[in-house]
Amino acid sequence: ALLIGKKFTRESNSPMGGPPGGIPIGRYVKAEGDSAHVVLVNDILSEVDPQVTRWLNHDFIKIENPKSITLVGTKPEANWNVVRNSATDPWKLADAKTGEEGDNSKISNVANYLTTFSFTDVLAPNAQPAETGLDHPATVTVETVDGFSYVLRIGKVMGENYPLMISV
Repeated sequence: ALLIGKKFTRESNSPMGGPPGGIPIGRYVKAEGDSAHVVLVNDILSEVDPQVTRWLNHDFIKIENPKSITLVGTKPEANWNVVRNSATDPWKLADAKTGEEGDNSKISNVANYLTTFSFTDVLAPNAQPAETGLDHPATVTVETVDGFSYVLRIGKVMGENYPLMISV
């Protein structure tokens, strides 16, 4: 394993000047566990990005062919459960009251969203459940035609994102 340090730069000799901070011409590296030897290589290693979010596969979860979707939140009146018998059947509200019907297009939009599900980053290991809302999350449970069961625990909004814990 290599530890990749900061870029080594040189000021431009051009009469037009150069970029602020100089022109990158190399990078400091050292072998992991070797604190005595740091080497300057003449490659800036531009393909190596220290931003972990760029290394992540942001769409690693694809929930396909759901047959039931259940939301249980902190407000019982907002809870719901929809079901269907196969991947091509229309959605129905489970436990619907007399005269109550679900909007199949809206339910289909929710189900379709599950196939394009993605995330932006990973929470820090020391993230506090009380701060993220994961101490009292809303829970979405999805069962698929293929026999998989996904449980998504959704915390409170943080900026434009929601913290989420997923189990399959």
